[in-house]
Amino acid sequence: FQLSTKPAAAAPSICLAVPTVRLFPEELNLIYDSKCGVCQWEVDFLRDRDTSGRLMFTDLEGPGFEEGVPRNGGLDYETALASFHAVRADGTVLRGMPVFQAAYAAVGLG
Repeated sequence: FQLSTKPAAAAPSICLAVPTVRLFPEELNLIYDSKCGVCQWEVDFLRDRDTSGRLMFTDLEGPGFEEGVPRNGGLDYETALASFHAVRADGTVLRGMPVFQAAYAAVGLG
């Protein structure tokens, strides 16, 4: 048995970064019904003010809406039609008033 007088080598430091998965580059995907006049007015209002491209707009009646997919909150048509919904880039689904709070904040009005 022999003791060493040499200092122990430092263990290498390891940094593991967990990547953040984004479903889309924008902050928020607003899911709306273009056949609803009030809904369309709100979308037009927000689209005009979204100069930084923070919002994505998905029309329930258009080809961009697919039931059950993550970017659309996993929603089916009937559920999405019942209320205004939005999906954050991280997959969080908002419904009702929080949709407007998040959308207005994204365009600098909140």
